[in-house]
Amino acid sequence: MAHNPIRVLLVDDSKIALAVLSKGLAKASDITVVGTASNGFEALTQIPKYRPDIICTDYFMPQMDGLELTKKVMQNSPIPILVMSSRLDPKSSSEVFDLLEAGALDCIKKPISDESDPSMQMFIEKIRILSKIYLHRRLNLKQGSTSNYVINAIKPGKYRFVIIGASTGGPNILMDILSTLPENFPAPIICIQHISPGFLQPFVDWLRLRCKMKVEILMQDKHLERGVIYLPKEGYHIEMKSTFMAGLTLKPPFHGHRPSITVAMKSVAEAVRNDAIGILLTGMGDDGAEGMVAMTQAKALTIAQSEESCTVFGMPKEAISLGGATLVLNPIEIKALLLRLFMLTPAD
Repeated sequence: MAHNPIRVLLVDDSKIALAVLSKGLAKASDITVVGTASNGFEALTQIPKYRPDIICTDYFMPQMDGLELTKKVMQNSPIPILVMSSRLDPKSSSEVFDLLEAGALDCIKKPISDESDPSMQMFIEKIRILSKIYLHRRLNLKQGSTSNYVINAIKPGKYRFVIIGASTGGPNILMDILSTLPENFPAPIICIQHISPGFLQPFVDWLRLRCKMKVEILMQDKHLERGVIYLPKEGYHIEMKSTFMAGLTLKPPFHGHRPSITVAMKSVAEAVRNDAIGILLTGMGDDGAEGMVAMTQAKALTIAQSEESCTVFGMPKEAISLGGATLVLNPIEIKALLLRLFMLTPAD
C-alpha cells in the first residue's frame, strides 16, 4: 500500500531559491511541496490550509524572519522545522542556531542547484528523517523539579572527565547544560554533536556566546585542559590515548558517523575508565549506545536523557535497552547532578 507523500512548506524570500528547491524536491517521489511563502507571516497563514509535515525555512526574510516564525510555530502547534542557510561564514551563520534554540530540529546548507548539487540529496534525506519526528510541547529547560534522592545519592569528588554525545535536537540541550557550568569546572569535557557539514564553527561560536567555559575545536592531538569544552575537528573521530591526551583519527565512519560518539566513548572507557562521566542525549539512530555500554562496563557513570525530554529518543533508548545507562535523567537533573558531583554552583 502506497504511503502518503511528505508534505513540505518552503519559506524563503528568494523566488529563485524557491524554484530551485521545489524543482529538486519534485524528483523525490515520496515528497510533495504543498506550499511556498516569502516570509514567516505568509507561512503562518498557509499552515492551517496545507497542513505540512515539515517546514523548511530560511532565516533572513522581511516582515517576519525564520526565528520569529519558529517561535510562533512552536508556541501554537509544533511542526518539525529544518533551517536552510546559504551563509556559512562564522560572522553570520551562528545566528542559525538561535532557531534551533527556539525549537527547529536541524540546519543544513541550502542547495543552490537541483541538478548536481550534492547538498540537494542531503536536503531530501533530512526532510525524510525530520518529517517523521512527532513534536510534543517542549520541556521547559529553565524550570522543573529534580530527582533529589537520585542526585544526592551519588557521591561527589571522584570524577575527572566528562563526555557528552548528541544528535537530532541536541544543540539546544547541549547549550542549556553547558551554559550552566562555571568557568572553573574542574574537568575537560568532550562534546560530539552530529551536525551538517559546514556548521561546526558556527555552532562553536554560538556556544562561546553562552558558555562560561572555554569552547574549542580540537584540531590536532592535544593534552586536554580542565575547564575547556572540546569538539573534534569536522570529519574526524576523537579518541583518548590516556586520561587527558586526545587524538584525532580518520578511521572509517562508525554506523555512518565521523565523528562517532561510540568511537569516542569506547576510547574513554579504555583510557579514563571509572573516573569518567558519559552522557547520551537526544538523537536518532544508535550512535553512542555501544559506547555507553563500554563505559558502564568500565565502571564509569553513564547518564541517558529521559524519553519525555528528548526530541528523538532513539540513541538514549538504545543505550538503556543494552544496559548502558546508570541513570536516566532529564536535562534539569543532568545539570544539577554535574554541579553536585564537582561541588560547584551554577554559572550566572
